[in-house]
Amino acid sequence: MIKRIFKSLALILVFSCNGYPQEELNPTRNKGGYTFSKMEVEEDLQVSGFVLDLETKEPLTEAFIVDGCFKTKTDSTGHYAMSFKNSDMDLYLKCSFIGYYPIETKDFNLKNSALEIDFYLSPDDRPLIDCMKVPD
Repeated sequence: MIKRIFKSLALILVFSCNGYPQEELNPTRNKGGYTFSKMEVEEDLQVSGFVLDLETKEPLTEAFIVDGCFKTKTDSTGHYAMSFKNSDMDLYLKCSFIGYYPIETKDFNLKNSALEIDFYLSPDDRPLIDCMKVPD
């Protein structure tokens, strides 16, 4: 019995450390999606997480995360963080990176919360348009 429990725990540990989202991705209108978790806090509100390639799970460096007038970008590990004053406000994030489909979240209420939102972006298979200025 103890051996069976140990094997079950070992399998759970192996599958939880493989870099894949542990939960189902929240669907969006584009390919890809996001996961989130919410924690109660009393101080300033914090929103943080990672931006990853959906297929390779590699971090996307300098991806943009935007909420209205607030904007940040990811570091070399794909991590981002935003802080807000504690208030009863709604948050709607958009994550974008050149060559990938953008992801938009649903509205989240931030009152007394810290959010961890990980974005999984899918490569955009549409060709990029080169917009060069025509000389005068």
